[in-house]
Amino acid sequence: MGCATDMQVRRLTPRECERLQGFPDDYTLIPYRGKPAAGGPRYKALGNSMAVPIMRWIGRQIQRAHHYQHENSLKWPEMQACAEDGAMSCEQAIRAEAAKIGADA
Repeated sequence: MGCATDMQVRRLTPRECERLQGFPDDYTLIPYRGKPAAGGPRYKALGNSMAVPIMRWIGRQIQRAHHYQHENSLKWPEMQACAEDGAMSCEQAIRAEAAKIGADA
């Protein structure tokens, strides 16, 4: 039989939390009253922040959508006219255009 051991969950260090959030090592290790910041305020700062890679991805998606909308702003009347001619419904025209966006991605 094995012996029972006391299991505990290890707390992440501020540096590990910075890495998970996409920040450089010791990004939150700023001086406060002449001393390095304590762990508590560092955890709080990281908890109130947003992950850098995710924010970068969201920004790029917005930029891509804006660019696509600008480049294809003249296509909307064509899609609407196609739907009005009965060739396809508005929903089908929008889905076809969305499929093109996905293919370009």
